[in-house]
Amino acid sequence: MTTAVAFLVIPLLAAVVGSVILWLISKARRPHVPDFNEQLRAIAPKEGTPPTPQSSGIVPIDPSSEER
Repeated sequence: MTTAVAFLVIPLLAAVVGSVILWLISKARRPHVPDFNEQLRAIAPKEGTPPTPQSSGIVPIDPSSEER
């Protein structure tokens, strides 16, 4: 290998190796982001628990009219 080729190849290899090392370090420090299915499992009700009763959602416009 001539010195000119070594002068070009060695810094290129050093840059690639350094980039891979930095990528691995940043990947290790990054917190785990749950995927969509994991998020659905986290908010789903647990098995065996009865459903919670919910209101009908109908609210009278004028509540004082019921008192008459």
